[in-house]
Amino acid sequence: MNRLTILVENSVRQRGLQAEHGLSFWLELGSVRLLFDAGQSDLFLRNARHLGIDLMTSHTVILSHGHYDHGGGLAFFPGWSRGPRLLAHPDAFVQKSGRYESSGLPWSFSDRPDIAARLLPCRAITQVADLAWVLTDIPTIEIWEQTDRDKGTKQMPEEQLLVIDGKKGLTVVLGCSHPGPVSCLRYVQRCFPGRSIDTVIGGMHLSDVTDIRLNQTIEALRELAVRRVYPMHCTGAASICTMSTALGHTVQYAQTGSTILIE
Repeated sequence: MNRLTILVENSVRQRGLQAEHGLSFWLELGSVRLLFDAGQSDLFLRNARHLGIDLMTSHTVILSHGHYDHGGGLAFFPGWSRGPRLLAHPDAFVQKSGRYESSGLPWSFSDRPDIAARLLPCRAITQVADLAWVLTDIPTIEIWEQTDRDKGTKQMPEEQLLVIDGKKGLTVVLGCSHPGPVSCLRYVQRCFPGRSIDTVIGGMHLSDVTDIRLNQTIEALRELAVRRVYPMHCTGAASICTMSTALGHTVQYAQTGSTILIE
């Protein structure tokens, strides 16, 4: 059984767990274990311990992009000496500037040679398990997502997403969708021609976008015929509510501690 457990997200309802502004997923894909992002602190470790998840069994750690709320927790991960590789785009470790100046990683390779030694630079497509791939260098395909760049969309070639091919179609796991969530999905279609997108999980960076762009995103999801959408983190609570009203049961709610079956 393939499944994804949310170790860190902005919200929580389950007793004994905590939330923070960030994202961290634990994936069980057959015999392969993947850690996708690590939030901003050691919270992902504490929540995993409460959920009975042994992070030391991870084969690969995937960093979606170089922002503190996705990669800050990597500095607390105790398993680097045991050999998990860190799959990341090289630009994830470049200092951010402008609006995102304070959003970068709070640690560097010079401070953490143990993490640097595990880095596997990722470009284009990298297979991480049977029927699972990491995609990066994602272009902003939709013009209307390019026009709202100062409110979420940002040309970040470092952004990585995870694609899992299942019986019902593709599951796409997103970090923050800085190239634009619909552009991310269009790129997945381009890389996997003929395969439909069944499920989308993760941050969609819609918290500050205009109503016009939010409605365009909703219409694109409807046109793509995505069966399940789990928007969270930087998607924003108001945008999630609007999406739920428009798309009905397609939009599913998930918080810290939730488990999603990958079909």
